[in-house]
Amino acid sequence: MSKLYTRYLELKREDPNKMYLMKSGLFYIFIDEDAIAMSNMSRLKCIPLTGMIMKCGFPENSKEKYLRRLKENGKIVEIVDLTQDKKIDPVLPSRLDCLAALESLDINTITPIEAIEYLSIIQKELVKLKTSEEVKTK
Repeated sequence: MSKLYTRYLELKREDPNKMYLMKSGLFYIFIDEDAIAMSNMSRLKCIPLTGMIMKCGFPENSKEKYLRRLKENGKIVEIVDLTQDKKIDPVLPSRLDCLAALESLDINTITPIEAIEYLSIIQKELVKLKTSEEVKTK
């Protein structure tokens, strides 16, 4: 079961009357019954998150549009910022640490957007490392 879905279930147990909108990178995602409800209120298409669990979402720049639609339908929404819970440290001091960070990622529990963000962080750190190595050799 994905960590995203586990977090969603925890929140639903706390308050089943709210819809939980998960911010993951540059996207916002509804899961399970919230995804189905949102899909019924909008033109967002549900797709599988894992197994029979569905998700639907939209990019960050559409947030106000969809929040307005939810408010018009009398829904209570809580935004959960998953970007605060990164799986790897964005400061990677060596190439070995970059490899270790890549090895530790579980591709079955992260979204494609999260994977791209992690790769971007690693790429930036490798560029910094290469630059610092070039300076040392001069």
